[in-house]
Amino acid sequence: MTRRNKTREPPTRLVARRRIWAFGAVAVVAIAAFGALGVRPLIGGQNDDRRVSQTIRVLQQIGDLRNSITAWQLYIQPHFSDFSAAPAKIDVTELAKGAILAQTQSTKALALIATLKSDGFDTTARQVSSANTEYTASIGKLAQLDRGAPPGTIVATLAAESTTSSRGTRTARPSPDY
Repeated sequence: MTRRNKTREPPTRLVARRRIWAFGAVAVVAIAAFGALGVRPLIGGQNDDRRVSQTIRVLQQIGDLRNSITAWQLYIQPHFSDFSAAPAKIDVTELAKGAILAQTQSTKALALIATLKSDGFDTTARQVSSANTEYTASIGKLAQLDRGAPPGTIVATLAAESTTSSRGTRTARPSPDY
């Protein structure tokens, strides 16, 4: 080899090192790019999981509310025959049971409304709030019947209470507002 040949050809070790570093850099960039692309579906899956968890929590609260409304109905229906034109003679412990059931239903309804609002089910929260207001009013009208009322008033009040309680159990269906 002459001196002239040495200056024309770069040393092979230097070329090999440059190629190794270049391929290494390309590999690192490729791994980073595929890693970034692979994270996106995982984030979407986490968001879906969060929505499903929220919906399940809301559905559990709806079930609890429906159970409390049903418990109230099972409690009050045997007492329908006690309502008459004369003041009703209902035992104090029975009144306490009814008050506890009504308070439980009201508490569960308010908790459900708050959960619906916080989870983005605003339309459903308004519907449940409206149904709860009507239901509470119908329970209040039932409470007035224990003092005695004409038969027509009793029948109308019992029908209204039955209608609002069945509406209350049908109203709560989460429909997302997002």
